[in-house]
Amino acid sequence: MALTAANAGTNSTKPVGVWRVSDALSSAACVVELRKDPTDNGHGYEFAAWGCEPLRAGLQAATTWRWSHDSGLLIMNEGGSTIAQFDLAELDGLASVFPASHFLVMRPETGTELADLIEKAITITAQR
Repeated sequence: MALTAANAGTNSTKPVGVWRVSDALSSAACVVELRKDPTDNGHGYEFAAWGCEPLRAGLQAATTWRWSHDSGLLIMNEGGSTIAQFDLAELDGLASVFPASHFLVMRPETGTELADLIEKAITITAQR
């Protein structure tokens, strides 16, 4: 089912949260923002990334995110293909499970909590 502002129940650009993504094997890191606005492609919600090129994980091409109880956090490109997948692994963040060649950790920045992502993602998904 494609997502729209009408069935997502939101029309705001207020972010679900700002997160730091870092490579567990190096010092490379970047900042990403998960927004609660549906994307035009209907695959999920708006995603923005800054300075992610050093991670070499393709996050700079991501435009969409979606939370799934089965799959965790999916980060996708404009066409809906999964670029990265994160799942619960730590009390204060998420760990990548895809692509298998990367060991990324995603932690909330100041003012954002992991519980906020899950609660808001469940609320947004339930409104579809």
